[in-house]
Amino acid sequence: MLITSEYATGLDPDHAGGGAAAAAALWGKAAVVTGAVVAVSVPAAVAVFLAGQAILGRQHLSVSFS
Repeated sequence: MLITSEYATGLDPDHAGGGAAAAAALWGKAAVVTGAVVAVSVPAAVAVFLAGQAILGRQHLSVSFS
């Protein structure tokens, strides 16, 4: 989904043939997607852990974060 709009509109003719420019663009896009996934998933995992601790703490079943 990250690159389909470029191909649909024809805005990505330089990367269609491959080569160093295409590889650099691919790695750049992979870095952006990885950063976005980490930025969303790490806080979500911490929030879910804290919510679980709140629920399990009432039953004296709490665990450590590590």
